[in-house]
Amino acid sequence: MMAENWPYEPNILTAQALYSSGKRGNLYYGEAEYLHHLEPLWSEPDGTPTWRWSLPPLLYPTHGIGPYLHMTGDRFTEVTAYRVSGTEPPNAKPNAAWLEVAILRSEQGCLFKLLNSFCNAHAGGHYLSFYGDRGSFETGRGKEARTV
Repeated sequence: MMAENWPYEPNILTAQALYSSGKRGNLYYGEAEYLHHLEPLWSEPDGTPTWRWSLPPLLYPTHGIGPYLHMTGDRFTEVTAYRVSGTEPPNAKPNAAWLEVAILRSEQGCLFKLLNSFCNAHAGGHYLSFYGDRGSFETGRGKEARTV
């Protein structure tokens, strides 16, 4: 209930209620972004790398796909993913993925874009949107992620 994976956030509960009531119809597209500036957490004070230093962003998909999967009971069956990186931050790991994006297709036919990043020039945040044939749902971005 700590909302670690976002299904229990108040705005996601709103999305779930709309979905359950049928007011958005069948979902055909969704998006999620989890942008988390982790550079300060890449190492311990003594310089020892932490687990976050080498974690590819898409290996932590729960904030993005958790609400959709929890809400619909659907599952993803296809995925195509890409990554990009840079070299600017101190202690940057060459060729490490800083931002990864995946396009997923669900068993029920929904197309879903997931964008995760652990190295950003800004503080980052969450974003979710769901599009159905009767209506849509969208959160704010960044600090407004808990607004609908």
